[in-house]
Amino acid sequence: MMVRLLILAAVLVAAIGPSAPISAQQESGFSVSFSVIDLGPIEHPDQETCADRAPGASVTAIAAGNRAVGSVYVDDDRAVAALFSADGVRKMASGPGGGVANAINRENEIAGTVYKLLPDDPCGRPSGAQPAVWNEDFELSSLELPDGARSGSATAINTDGVVAGWVSTEAGRLAAIWNGDEITTLSHAGIDGLDGMRSEAADLNEAGVVAGNLAWRDDTGDHRRPFVWDGTTVQYLDAGQNRDGYASALNDVGVVAGAVINDAGFEQATLWWRGQLVDLPELSDRPASVATDINNGGVVVGYCAREDGLSRATVWIDRQVVDLNEIIPQDLGWQLQVAVGINDDGSIAGWGDLDGETHAFLLVPAAG
Repeated sequence: MMVRLLILAAVLVAAIGPSAPISAQQESGFSVSFSVIDLGPIEHPDQETCADRAPGASVTAIAAGNRAVGSVYVDDDRAVAALFSADGVRKMASGPGGGVANAINRENEIAGTVYKLLPDDPCGRPSGAQPAVWNEDFELSSLELPDGARSGSATAINTDGVVAGWVSTEAGRLAAIWNGDEITTLSHAGIDGLDGMRSEAADLNEAGVVAGNLAWRDDTGDHRRPFVWDGTTVQYLDAGQNRDGYASALNDVGVVAGAVINDAGFEQATLWWRGQLVDLPELSDRPASVATDINNGGVVVGYCAREDGLSRATVWIDRQVVDLNEIIPQDLGWQLQVAVGINDDGSIAGWGDLDGETHAFLLVPAAG
C-alpha cells in the first residue's frame, strides 16, 4: 500500500543543521510516497507477562538499501541478532545467551552484542555481554576487550569499520572505540565529586566522532549528560538549566539528536548543533518525546508518548513534528509506535502494533 506525504525538497538531499533550516518558501515541496512493509513479529512469545520487564527483541537501526537490524526471538527465552529486509528476517549467529544487532554501516557490516548466558528468568536479560561484528557474509567475530574489562557491547559502526560502544572495567562502564587493533576508552579522570560514573557510546559518524552519554549519581539522584568524543577530546553538551539529557544519534554534519528532561519532568526531543540546543515540538496530546535518529538531510525520527506510555512514531521535518500514523491508511491495521532509524534515502524503520501483535516496520519513500 502506498501512502503520500508532502515534504520539503531538501529532506533527502541537502545536509543541513538546525541552525540553518530550509523553509518551504526557500524550496518548493514535492510529493513522496511511502510503502509500508511488515518486517515481521518481534514480541516475546509471552508478551503479556513480560511487557513491563525485559522482552528484549527490537529493531535498532537502518542502513542504505533499506536493511534494518535488531533482534528476534527464536524460542521462549532467547532473542538472537537479526537482519530485517523486504525479503524477510535473517537470524544471525549469536552467543549461547542470544544476541542483538545494534548498528549497520553502508558496507553491510553489523555491530552488536552476543551474550554468554541465558537469564534465569524467562523475562529477564541475558548476561556476559561481548562486543561483536558480523561481516557482509554474516560471519561473526568477537571484538577484543582491553585489559581488565569483563564485558562490553558494540553499539555503532561506520564505513571504515571503526566501532564504538562500551566496556565494563573495574573503573566502571567506559565508552570505547575499536579502530583495528587499537582500543580507546573514555577516561573519567578529572571529573571529581561524582559517584557511580559510567559512560557509553550511542552513535558514531563517518568522521569517527562518537555521541555518547555520561551517567552519574549524587545526592539528588541519577543523572545523564550527553557528550561528543573524537577518541582524544571530549565535549560535554549542555542540556540547559541544569537539566539531564542524553544523546541517541549523530549525523555526519555533526548534529546530535536525543532528549532532555524538561521542567515538567518529561523527556523532550532535542538537537545539539554547534553549541546550540534546539528543543523539538511534541504532538499536542503526548507531552513526552524522544529523537532516536537523524539523517544527513537533518530529518529526525523518534516518538511522542502519553503519560501512560502509549506512543506514536513521529518524524520532525524542518523542526515541525509529523505523526507517521496520520500519513498511512487507517485500514492497514497498524499503530506505528516508535521510529528508531532513518537513512539518507528517507526510509524509516521502527516498530508498532499490527492487529494486536508487535511487529517491525519499514517505510520506504519513492518520488512521485
